Amino acid sequence: MSIDNGSLRVFGVDLLKKHISLVRVIVLAATAGWIVLTALFFPVEGDTRSISAPRKGFTAPDFILNISGSESTRLSQYRGQVVLINFWATWCLPCRQEMPAIQAIFDEYRSEGLVVLAVDALNDSPTDVAAFAYENDLSFTILFDPDGRIVWQYAVQALPTTFFVDRKGVIRNVVIGGPMSEEFLRLQIMDLLDDEVD
Repeated sequence: MSIDNGSLRVFGVDLLKKHISLVRVIVLAATAGWIVLTALFFPVEGDTRSISAPRKGFTAPDFILNISGSESTRLSQYRGQVVLINFWATWCLPCRQEMPAIQAIFDEYRSEGLVVLAVDALNDSPTDVAAFAYENDLSFTILFDPDGRIVWQYAVQALPTTFFVDRKGVIRNVVIGGPMSEEFLRLQIMDLLDDEVD
């Protein structure tokens, strides 16, 4: 049995490819291990990225954001009310599509204790936000997160993202993506408004 040079080269190339793949796996595993060990033994104090993402059943992290100019609002000031926190942007099509439904639900339930906080998540210009709010006759509170601190704190990775917070300040549902329909919003809000604060 004889092996020609062409077969030997192919065999050598295949062996080299397997060796390179093995080295890549080892490097990736070592990197992942280093990241985990660093996170466990050297946590970064005060860095909101190290906080786990808010999720259903946990208290919504408090925040203070500007409404406009020097006026600001704090999430915890709405304890005892149902709060819908919607992260959005003016350029986001599903965000734009669900705003009329959010406004309709706000109009319907604000007298029963519904608060809507729409957080402009990607630093749109205040002029663009004001124009969008005017064109769509939005009367709920629009907040600005210019440094993205609250977007990080809430681990928002897609727009729109909506948190439904009960009267005790606990997140009862999280919806990633949209647009949400008026019927869906109504079911979520009615369920939260029916709960009493202990």
